[in-house]
Amino acid sequence: MIMSHPDSIPLNQVLPIFLQVLPLKEDYEESTAVYGCICNLVLSSNSHILSFVPQLVSVFAQVAVSPVESHEVKVHIGRAFSHLISIYGHQIQPLLGNLSPAHANALAAIAP
Repeated sequence: MIMSHPDSIPLNQVLPIFLQVLPLKEDYEESTAVYGCICNLVLSSNSHILSFVPQLVSVFAQVAVSPVESHEVKVHIGRAFSHLISIYGHQIQPLLGNLSPAHANALAAIAP
């Protein structure tokens, strides 16, 4: 529903709760749908998702280092992260500085 009709969902109420349970810790078969939804909102520059950039960077970094997430999910996350960099540029640097070197390097490695 979020992907097909994002305007019909109160994203300002749903996204904070949705992002709190990420990254996934089980049910990894849902990863493609869950992260696809988040990434599509980012790639469409949805104003609601863009207000959660710090949380997104943290989640994206955790997905990047995850040994259980698929290559496909990581590629999609990498594209979304690159889009955030194109929008926010230098404002992303402090967020990367808050990550461990392993997380920051993994995130950089999946960004095209």
